[in-house]
Amino acid sequence: MKKRLGIVIIAALLCIGVAGFAVNYFAGEKYESQEAWHYEGTETFSIYAKEAGTIKVKSSKSLGSGARLLVNGRDLGEYTSGYEHVDLNKGVNSIAFKTEDEESPAVDLLVKGGEKFVDAGSPLAYDRYEAEEEESDGKIEGPDREYHSIASEASGRSYVLLDKKGQSLSFTLKNPADALVIRYSIPDSPDGKGVDDKMKVVAGDKEYSLDITSKYAWVYGNFPWNNDPATASVEAAHVFFDEARIKFDEPYPAGTEISLVFPEDAISDSLIIDLVEAEETPEEIPMSENALSITDFGAVANDEGDDADAIAECIKAAASEKKEVYIPAGNFLIKDKQYIRGITISYPDTIIRGAGMWHTNLYGDAAGFLVMAQNVGLYDFSLTGTVSQRFDSIDPPAINLTDNTKRRSNITMQNLWIEHFKLGTWANTTMGVRIAGCRIRNTLADGINLCGGSSHSMIEYNDLRNTGDDAIACWSKGVVDEDNKIRHNTVALPWLANHIALYGGKDIIVENNYLTDSIHNGGGINVSTNFNPQDFEGEVLIQGNVMDRCGSMNTDAGGINGGIWINSVDGKEISAHVIIKDNVIKNSTYSGISFIHGGPVSNMVIEKNEISGSATAAIEVLGECTGEISLGDNTFKDNAKDEIDNKAGDDFKIIK
Repeated sequence: MKKRLGIVIIAALLCIGVAGFAVNYFAGEKYESQEAWHYEGTETFSIYAKEAGTIKVKSSKSLGSGARLLVNGRDLGEYTSGYEHVDLNKGVNSIAFKTEDEESPAVDLLVKGGEKFVDAGSPLAYDRYEAEEEESDGKIEGPDREYHSIASEASGRSYVLLDKKGQSLSFTLKNPADALVIRYSIPDSPDGKGVDDKMKVVAGDKEYSLDITSKYAWVYGNFPWNNDPATASVEAAHVFFDEARIKFDEPYPAGTEISLVFPEDAISDSLIIDLVEAEETPEEIPMSENALSITDFGAVANDEGDDADAIAECIKAAASEKKEVYIPAGNFLIKDKQYIRGITISYPDTIIRGAGMWHTNLYGDAAGFLVMAQNVGLYDFSLTGTVSQRFDSIDPPAINLTDNTKRRSNITMQNLWIEHFKLGTWANTTMGVRIAGCRIRNTLADGINLCGGSSHSMIEYNDLRNTGDDAIACWSKGVVDEDNKIRHNTVALPWLANHIALYGGKDIIVENNYLTDSIHNGGGINVSTNFNPQDFEGEVLIQGNVMDRCGSMNTDAGGINGGIWINSVDGKEISAHVIIKDNVIKNSTYSGISFIHGGPVSNMVIEKNEISGSATAAIEVLGECTGEISLGDNTFKDNAKDEIDNKAGDDFKIIK
């Protein structure tokens, strides 16, 4: 008996020792399988690296023969188990395990040498400086949320006005930086075509001149608006802000004072500064050995020649030789009208890679890509359009997935910077879209829209601002969108519609997004049966999101939108299992959560949310609403009116 007991004790001690050793040995981060994008035998994890470098990764269990390890879309060879050293770029990266099975593996990713991002929103490579919080001899305007006021479209609803030549705004770098993004506004020209002007930027003891313009701001009247001030009063103008980028000749250390100056020779009568983002840009990503450069096909950086044909020829040659397409650092003009819908990618397994979003820029009237194939990856470059007015029948998305084709699936967009297009990207009937690490700014319509049955997709770690319609949307137009995840995105200042909108769909997850400053006709998250979508099905999970200053007046839908708003239109219903939990909703323009219209709502649970600082009620139900919801363990604090304002009475039951 004693002998057997001794064996048990020794075995137990060995187990404790082994378990302890394993935990100490790992001492890293764990990315669970449910956090990954799963599509056609591949499981892809997005990882953020504060700096470029090498880490060690492994799967939580053996994958067996035939499995492969991919990093940022590059195949590193066979992988079964054990740690592998991988090189990461600064910013968002992808690590994927691919098997020969149709179903992707269900393994966790173990990482040594990196720090996992866990906050709501996207990891940001920059420090943000809100103008109203910095030193200036100008005037702080706001806060103000009145539609058509300039402050209503500013971050935090305040800005700094420099209305005398020589005035400036200054801030001190918290961290080293060699680049700025400045969100600004100048008055429009009398004909609405825009004014080109200059801003002076002083970094340390050096002065830089920065081009600014009103061309991509200032629209007038009602949807879809126009650029002619004569058609509407100035009071009916909106879209006041645009952004300019500047890259310094050298990095400046933390503690350096940066000043933005309204120069003496400026054409404009005033200069408004909303915010500044400062960052240290990554090194250029070099061309791999298995790639063809567009410069070998006639493209020339930083000249005035059209490089569209060279890019198209390089894509064709790379497909034939089974190589990647590389776009080196520089500005490449794309203006040939035959490519107005985007340079066509019709070859499967096409990978196009730039030197980084701060280094490689495709610009011009036809900058963009029309994707018509499967297994396409677009990595690490910038697209700058020229769209200054919304024409739905003309202007395509920067990344165009609108043509219906069964040949298009498994599309990756990683670390793209998209600006001044009608749309960032729109997908019709596309299976397997992954969009990660992208900055989408200053569009005239949606930032990202998964439409018409586009399914099995992941939208994560993106940074969107100033979109002219829903920043991120899933629209089950004609066909149900299924199994889409929208997570860890930072979305600010959509000047029409919502930060995130769901129009029908099945088994959708919206989690851990950071959403700020709705402007008009939208809210932080919209669950809607508007625009005649297919019904919601399965489970719709909305959890862990943070919303600040969201919600707005809705002149189209005929109501007021909460930070989260449920729009079940007459003749439709929302009966899928909708779970709204663990969200933080603060400082809403009206209510924290609102219900509008008369389509029945059922099977909805609202629990463990924190709602504070709403200008009206924490939860508001308009009089025409019908159905019932369940509430549980929510926290309501400092809301202006009743915690729950149920104007529908017995027609809308609230079960606590």
